Amino acid sequence: MATLTQAAPQEEKEQSHRLRIGASFGLVYLFWGSTYLAIMIPVRHFPPPVLGALRFLIAGALMLGWCAFRRKKLAITRGDFLRLLLVGVLLLVGGNTVLAWAEEYINSGLAAMIVAVVPIWIAMIEALFGGDRLTRLGWSGLLLGIGGLLVLLWPDIVTGNATTKRSLTVDGVVAANRDGHSLMVVGPSGVEQIDLETGQNEYFDYHGRPEALAPSYKHNHVFVATSRGIDLLYLNLGGRTPYTIPLDGPPAAMAMAGSGTRIYAAIAGMRIIDVVDTEQYAVTDRITIDVQATSLAVSPREDILYVGSGNGVAAIAIREKKLASSAAFLGSVADLAVSPNGDQLYVALAGLTHAIAVLDAPRLRVAHVIELDNDPSRILVASY
Repeated sequence: MATLTQAAPQEEKEQSHRLRIGASFGLVYLFWGSTYLAIMIPVRHFPPPVLGALRFLIAGALMLGWCAFRRKKLAITRGDFLRLLLVGVLLLVGGNTVLAWAEEYINSGLAAMIVAVVPIWIAMIEALFGGDRLTRLGWSGLLLGIGGLLVLLWPDIVTGNATTKRSLTVDGVVAANRDGHSLMVVGPSGVEQIDLETGQNEYFDYHGRPEALAPSYKHNHVFVATSRGIDLLYLNLGGRTPYTIPLDGPPAAMAMAGSGTRIYAAIAGMRIIDVVDTEQYAVTDRITIDVQATSLAVSPREDILYVGSGNGVAAIAIREKKLASSAAFLGSVADLAVSPNGDQLYVALAGLTHAIAVLDAPRLRVAHVIELDNDPSRILVASY
């Protein structure tokens, strides 16, 4: 009887020990495995050295606080200090900071796979310098892991580039998000947003028929021009459209001011441009023009509205609502884009002329014309 009584606590102790080991491994997998994804998000906003410093300053403060709470005394020798200093420089600075820098250019999954070769290096170093040697079974498992890495990384090894997901599944209107890191495609089947740094795709629900897009300065929603008005599409909670801003008619073109506080919508079949306040979600003003607009663009200073039509381009002084200058072309204007500093206007010409005309803005004098083989449909200006 005594033997049974003593055996029961021993079994409970072993079971508790196994549970603690399993929980410890689970926590390691969770926190260590999510490190790469966690780095990917803040590295968009902080330089890698600053991110690494913040990460370990917070971690060190928490560990020291825990030691103080548990009344643990910290005492290290000079030799231990030098060894810890070397580990800190090589692992924390050389390893984690370089990892954060790398995730500015590759996605977190690829970074995690590259770091997975560390056990290979450890095994080789141990074998070369007389450490613990792996058994045949250990080397077999290691070679199997190397084979898996080669399979996953083979496209990058062959091309020399980090392959990211750039294929699109949504067919619709394309726009660059105002955060500078992503672009989005909005169509009747939904919304697809692509992170241009990591190549990762996100999908959101939407069932409208977009004509044009104006990403909001708040980054979490986008204004979508449809035949019934401008949908306020939120890119959170899976995508939702709580409100549609009514216009004077179906929009033929749409452009947002650089500040994100105004949207200009040209009404199809009419010579009117509705001015929409993005905070009030309503049309607060109207600009009368002499043509039916096919495209719009706003100057960086938000003082000039450029209006494209079948006849050419007009520059409208927004405050005075008057024509400032104009330019005529043989082809119809398919799209407009303004240079980042506002000194040039790019005009996509289709029909009789296949070209992109470069105009000095806001006087609209033609500087030169870039001939094309086919009709252009959209112009996107990159800033370097």
